[in-house]
Order: sequence, then structure tokens, then C-alpha cells
Amino acid sequence: MSRAKEYIPDFDSTSSMLYSLSYYLKREAEAIGLPPKLPGFIGGILNSLPEKTRQRIYTWVGAMEGIDHHKIAQIEAEEMSRHAVSQYPVKQYPGMMIGSSNGAVVHLCAALDIPWLPQTFLVAIRRDMGPDDLKQDAEWGRPVAEEIHRHNPELIMHQMHDPVQDRLMVSKMGYFRMKRRTLGKTYEHFIKTNLIPGGTLFVCECTYQWEKTRFSDHHFFQVGGLGDVSDREYLQGSDRVGRFLKEQGSPLKKWDVPETTGRYPEAEWGFSPELHEDIIRYAKENGYKVMTIIFDHPEDISAFTADFYRWWYRKNDFVSRRVLIECFALLEPLWSVLTRSVPFWLAFNTSSSMETVKKYIKRHGDFDDIYVFLLSNGVRGIGISRPDQWEEIFNYARHQGIFLGVDEEEFPQDMGAFIRYHHEFKKKIKERYALLPSLSPKEFLEFYHTRQGHYPVRIEEVAV
Repeated sequence: MSRAKEYIPDFDSTSSMLYSLSYYLKREAEAIGLPPKLPGFIGGILNSLPEKTRQRIYTWVGAMEGIDHHKIAQIEAEEMSRHAVSQYPVKQYPGMMIGSSNGAVVHLCAALDIPWLPQTFLVAIRRDMGPDDLKQDAEWGRPVAEEIHRHNPELIMHQMHDPVQDRLMVSKMGYFRMKRRTLGKTYEHFIKTNLIPGGTLFVCECTYQWEKTRFSDHHFFQVGGLGDVSDREYLQGSDRVGRFLKEQGSPLKKWDVPETTGRYPEAEWGFSPELHEDIIRYAKENGYKVMTIIFDHPEDISAFTADFYRWWYRKNDFVSRRVLIECFALLEPLWSVLTRSVPFWLAFNTSSSMETVKKYIKRHGDFDDIYVFLLSNGVRGIGISRPDQWEEIFNYARHQGIFLGVDEEEFPQDMGAFIRYHHEFKKKIKERYALLPSLSPKEFLEFYHTRQGHYPVRIEEVAV
């Protein structure tokens, strides 16, 4: 096992997506992308605990996945890359995906039967701090970032503090999302060993940006994250920010934040363009093709991927009328194909995300069954849609619409959701089918060109 496993949290989006895709490529049907890997009945036991107790469990379970400050020197960029490539079967692939974390892109990789090499990894470092002490956290992070940079000049650190969605976690740990500037020796070796001669390097470039504070060319500080609260609202405040802080028992009416210096790639979902240049260099040296997939918002590619799956299924004489709405790290690429479900991935369970998938379902209007995963993060955050609001989507199902793994009474303090979603998926969707022949990069381009302009996605074949 790579030493990076000691400091890369399992609860993060990158980790869960990496594991989920690896289970597809290895055909491990019983594995769960988002730990803990426990029996389904444990969820009911956890939800029977008082709400405050559950919140403390959220906080401490998360803190356990962080590392102590004195272990910062152990963080190594190449170890993180070794951790990623170790998840995948060693074999010859027609292509590889490199870049932004994205659940819909993970499904594209599954359909193409190719691995994904993440640009971004989360490292969480334990420390005690109030969830609204943003300036204090920024100052605490400056020497930490410098120490990491001394050992890892190939990394750009995006320190992230979200006092809404990550409120329970940020009191006990500092978030650093590390983005690679270059491929590095590990990724280069994995590509050279496992990519067929003349194969395709797909570059996933999510251009989503956020207002940030730039401390150096390798350290940025970000307040907040993707959801219904914009970066400007985090920085300037609003009536609903004031109400949220009051509900949380905070004396503040708005956050006191470090002065920002501009808009930069968003910490969790955005792509840092320096890596693209290095990919082009490596492709030229080794005779690989490069295909860049460009989109702005993380959810912009979700409808594209869902329709790609419908197209894939029809090519194999199957018309799917079941849509699976996934959320954040709750995703099932292998079981989507085994049940012939159309996957529609959402970055979060906010009202804006709900509207995104509602437009897709209304446009098609032919789904018999609609299934929904909802992420419970322990916080009644700003803009989070309640289960009864999500049930409006079920009205568009011609047969049935149901949640998978969601305790509607306990949401969003539903700790059991992380355990139940996988078990309920297999229990409530009875149909089983064989895996399908994977699609080729040529077929991927064929789908794109026949629907070019239908989605906010641009695919460019780069001349190398």
C-alpha cells in the first residue's frame, strides 16, 4: 500500500471517484466507492443517536483521516500519484483520462474502459479552529504550504475553508487541495507502460473559477466552495448568510475574510492549466494523441454523459428508461451498467443542482424510473434542498421515483446514507445484465460530433 494512503482521506471526492472507477475496471461488484464499507443495518444504529452526537461523530471521523502537523514532511507528490495508479489493473488501455475530478467524467472513463489520473488530491491536516475563523486559518496555512512546497515544487496548493458545507470538518482540520503542475515520473511511467502505442490522452479541463487570495505562485486561499452560495456571497455576506450564522450560534453577521486578489481555478473541481502544457510535451515525445474535454461548471458535462450512456445502450440493442441521479462522492459506475441505468451526476444536493437534473428529465420525458442518491453532510447548509423538495422530480417518472439510502426524517444528519446507498441500490433495482463491450475513442468522437452544440462541452483534438 502506498504511504499516501496515510494522508489522503477516503471521504474526499477524488478518492471516492478513483476507487469507484477502479472497481469498474477490476469488475469488483461488491466494492463501495465511498467508505465506510459496513453492513447496511449499521446506518439505522447511527441514526438512532442524538443529532449533536452524530455531528460530533462526523467531525471526529473526518479528523481521524487527517494527519498531524509534525507529519507534513511526509507528504510526497509522487506518493500520491503512486496511490492513484496502484488502484488500476495493469493492462493495455486505448486511452487514459487526466485532470479534473468529476463524477460524470468517471462514467465516461467506465464506458471507454480507461483509467483516470487525477490532477487534484486532498490532504487534510489536523488543527483546532473555529469554523468562522477564516483569516486565522489563512495565516495558519501559510507556513504549512511553504513547508509542503519545499519538498514538492511540482504542486500548487489551494487551501480551502468552507464554513457552510464543511462546517463540521473545518473546526478540526485544514484542507489543502494539491494540484499537479506536471505529470511526474509515476504518471509518465504508468502511461508509457499501459497506454497502447499511438493511444489517446484525454485531458479533462473544468475551467470553473473562484475568487481567491493568492499568497504565492504555489499557495492560494479559497473561502467556500461549489454550491448555492457564490464566491461573492461568501465574501460580501447576505441576508441568508446572516440567518445561517445566527442559526449556527455564531455572533457574526458575515465572514471576515482575507482580501482576495483575483479569480483562479476552483480548489476541488477546477483544472490548473500548467498540467496541460506538460501533457502536450509528453505526448509529442511518445507519439500519443491528445483530446481535450473542456467545460466550465462541473455539472455541465452530466447531460452529455447521460446521453452518451443512452447512446451506448442503444448501440447494444437496449433502450434504458431508468435514470440514476448521483450526488458528489455517491456514484456507482459498475452498477449503473449492470442495471442499465442512465447515470446523471450532480456535484451537490442544492436547489441549483436539482434544477439542472430536472431540466434534463423534463427534456427527455421518457423515464419510467427515477432513483436518487442524496449526500448527507451533517449541516443544514444554505441552499440545500430537502428530500420533500427532491420528490418533485419523482412526478416526472412514468412508473416510480424513489430515494436510495436516504432517511428522509434524518437528512442531512443521515449518517447511515453513506452505508445504505450501495446496499439499497442492489436491493431495489432487481434487473441484472452483462457488462457491455467498451466504446473506443473513435466512437466517443462520433457521438460528440453528431451532437456538437447540444451541450456546454467542447472537445478538441490537439495537434502534437
